[in-house]
Amino acid sequence: MGGMMSTRPKLGTLVLGAALAVPLLARASTEPPAGDVGPFRLGMSFADARAAAPRAGWSETISDYTHRPVALEGRNALRLEGLAFDVGLRPLAYGGYRLEIAHAEDGGRASQDRCAAAFAVATGRLGVRFGPLGPVTPLSAAEREGLPVGFPDAVAGQAAETLAPGQAPQAQAFHPGGDGTAMWLAGLRREGLTVLVAGRYFDRSSAMSRASCVVWARLTALPPRPAFEWVDLTRLPSPPAPSLPARRRSFSGLASPLPAAADVEVVCDVDRHRGVVANCKAAGAIAETLARPAERQGNAVRLDPAALDPDSDIPLRLRLPLRIDPADGSPFIPPDGRKPLKNSEVTWTHQPTYDSLMRLYPARALREAVGARVSVICRIKDEGDLACADERVSADDAFAEIFDGWGVKAAALYQAGPTLPDGQPSAGRWVKLTFALVVPRD
Repeated sequence: MGGMMSTRPKLGTLVLGAALAVPLLARASTEPPAGDVGPFRLGMSFADARAAAPRAGWSETISDYTHRPVALEGRNALRLEGLAFDVGLRPLAYGGYRLEIAHAEDGGRASQDRCAAAFAVATGRLGVRFGPLGPVTPLSAAEREGLPVGFPDAVAGQAAETLAPGQAPQAQAFHPGGDGTAMWLAGLRREGLTVLVAGRYFDRSSAMSRASCVVWARLTALPPRPAFEWVDLTRLPSPPAPSLPARRRSFSGLASPLPAAADVEVVCDVDRHRGVVANCKAAGAIAETLARPAERQGNAVRLDPAALDPDSDIPLRLRLPLRIDPADGSPFIPPDGRKPLKNSEVTWTHQPTYDSLMRLYPARALREAVGARVSVICRIKDEGDLACADERVSADDAFAEIFDGWGVKAAALYQAGPTLPDGQPSAGRWVKLTFALVVPRD
């Protein structure tokens, strides 16, 4: 959670240190709670939540884009049957709302029986409010999000047993790996509401990895709302378009002859937070020699997250019209018809140093120790600087796009003299610069 100690991360991950003081297999009170979970209810304002637990350690999550509070988290904000729970609240798009609670402990206090007891408290209390909980597998991708560490794999690949009613109301139990790990899952779904409760116990004996327990519950209220939204291209500051290197790469590896240029529309998924476009598919019956380049070019487009309502939780899609021109995959021929000069065939009054080029090296490529080969073809201007018309990037497909534009930036560090070594004017001539980028070794 924001503002919490380093041993208590955000809800949905392993949190440590809460106290447990209940008898084994404790049963929840039959008295209806004041809200949906203790005093907390779906849809409540942040101010009301703070007022419900004024002594809790509250912290807000502020949007990086709108700078408004988008979530509220409170440490030890809730007590159920003597157990301390952290609380998280997040309003969602179209009137939706998410309420989470998490209880955890580790070390000598943690045991499988105590963890099962805490799980029974959470399921029992929520069962009083919403009705009996039971098996809910399989889980959707959205439901798996935020589950305690190790849970998604266990739920997806392990057989479950149903616990006896005295242990928890029709919960499912998982025992992955045979290493002393036990997991429990229960929930319910009804129109507009999903309730999930998960418990996970790690049995560890070493000082480096102590036994731990976490019990987590999430209530999600989703009134009718669209399954996804479309990007409004008219509201973007400029039409999205693939870079020239991306267009070049999109035709690589195609065995069939390239057809004439054509307009192709692709439909893609968009990550609101990063502006990354992915999973593009050509719309309609399109030949593979056009569909494949179009999908590659669509996947290479990047959008400004600030224009995508990044605080919304609704999936976002993009309809993107593209002009697929096979000429983009052909070698660049300077308009004057002459072969580009080599680096050594130009008299340079200024060239970049090794250090200045390394400062341009993409940070992610350095972290991943990825190299590339980049070439640019540029025209020498009257003033001696370069105007680049073509760039090619050769790198691993997963990293090629992060080098896009690198050659143009490097070319900006060059300055040509007024004449070539043979005495001819340099202005108007074309030059090809090639860089072999290799991550330096320590």
